[in-house]
Amino acid sequence: MTIRPTSIGSYCRKRTGNVCNSMKGRNKNLSCRGKLRDTVLDWEDPLPELALKLSEQHCAKADLCICLGTSLQIRPCRDLPRKTKKNGGKLVIINLQKTSLDSLANLIIHERCDYVMKYILEKLNLEFDEKSTLFNISKYSHVKKVILLYGKSKSGKDYIGKKLIEQFPALLLHINESLKVEYDKIHNEDLSDTYQKNMIKWEEEKCREDPTRFCRIMIEQNDQLCLSYPIWIISDIKLYREIEFFKTYFHDRLLIIHIEASNDIRQKRGWNLQSDIDYSELDKNIPWSFVFFNNEQDNFNEQMNDLMKIINS
Repeated sequence: MTIRPTSIGSYCRKRTGNVCNSMKGRNKNLSCRGKLRDTVLDWEDPLPELALKLSEQHCAKADLCICLGTSLQIRPCRDLPRKTKKNGGKLVIINLQKTSLDSLANLIIHERCDYVMKYILEKLNLEFDEKSTLFNISKYSHVKKVILLYGKSKSGKDYIGKKLIEQFPALLLHINESLKVEYDKIHNEDLSDTYQKNMIKWEEEKCREDPTRFCRIMIEQNDQLCLSYPIWIISDIKLYREIEFFKTYFHDRLLIIHIEASNDIRQKRGWNLQSDIDYSELDKNIPWSFVFFNNEQDNFNEQMNDLMKIINS
């Protein structure tokens, strides 16, 4: 089963047009690519037998059954709360309108479910993040391509990104810029030898709580520009979780480009082995859309033409 944060346009277990991007168990270099079907049932469709039996068993054992945002009209689901009541449990219904089981309920709350759950969490002194970790992808339906550029320090990914926006109506974005803005809001720290390391440590702590935090912040901070351009280029991809974020929302519009350059060439461009931080998490197991060899002896213009053809395809 594949769970996505966005809605799909099909129902009745039809093919969605999407493919599974999960990596195969034995060969981590290959993604599954299986054709996906929705799990949305039509009104007359029977429920999956195993799932229904498990639901009946759990409801029969439950001390409390909470019905959130349902009118309880469709059988057999509407009868599940009865099993809780039959075995001495209690029934709570949270719905804006009356339901068919109001007469059985121990408590009825006519209010929006999110308001009720927020109130309960506050009363239980449980922390919650009011800001959803998802963002409204429908705002960006105009985006034709999202191009992720990965490469080590001084490989030339920023230069290639700038060259691409000269050829296309594209927006050049940087996750690190958004990270720096957020870090500087909290830490009053001068630029020093430890500044970058401290910022990376802080980033790792925040991403343990919310892995895609800075990808979302980057888009939110550049919202008006993102709404204006059909092509986005992110030139500082460095971690697998960043690729997964863009796969989730733009899987069929995504290009992942690897920029390669030798250590000798990178040193000529100013790379410092001692002080510069290199990320190598993505060196393997990524199905690249294109690999750009950016050494002095490589044919830069020819590779740019090949890359532009892929973007236009």
